[in-house]
Amino acid sequence: MRSVRLLVLSFLIAPLALADTRVFVSLAGTLLEAEITAVSGDNVTLKRSSDQQTLTINRKTLCKEDSTYIATWVAQHPDQATGPAPISNQEVNRDLQNARGLALILAKNTSDRNGDLIVLQKEEFDISIRPQSKMVHTTQPVRLTYFVGGDSPDDGVKSYGYVLIIRDAAGNVLHVEASPDTSAKFTKEILALPDAPCMVDREFKLKSKTDVPLSYISF
Repeated sequence: MRSVRLLVLSFLIAPLALADTRVFVSLAGTLLEAEITAVSGDNVTLKRSSDQQTLTINRKTLCKEDSTYIATWVAQHPDQATGPAPISNQEVNRDLQNARGLALILAKNTSDRNGDLIVLQKEEFDISIRPQSKMVHTTQPVRLTYFVGGDSPDDGVKSYGYVLIIRDAAGNVLHVEASPDTSAKFTKEILALPDAPCMVDREFKLKSKTDVPLSYISF
């Protein structure tokens, strides 16, 4: 039997801001749709999708596939994503005024063997931060669907990462942050992309003849 997984993406300007909702399966066969918020040893803290309540369970009570997923999550979230890391102005006396942020939210088609990426969102926003202050920006959520299990290959769309670019009032790039890190090398190509959604290759060159799999994406 094939199962359906839904991912809800809500991007904050911080690493580790993409939240994956997963149906966890216990060794007793019970199901729980939730997202991981923290891992400490064998203890896994989950936020339940049905009511947004948090609970902590022992990873040894979950199936083998969930244990593998948790290990991958820990590797990708070394600080356990205990809270978003906002944009900070570390200057003592100088404001960061009239700057612009660009947030790029990325996904990938699980059936695509070419490694192309889906630009789900390309959102610009104003940045004005006083000295020694912080701000957080959140984009609109995106819901992705993918299918796993059974005899057929996985199919659908999964989250891939993000890019954050900050420019000053003159358009000069002040800061670039990305996950995975290699995406940060393609700032020029990213800035030249059209409005999302669109398809790009791993060097962020537009794939004009490739259709975005909109049947798996809900904005």
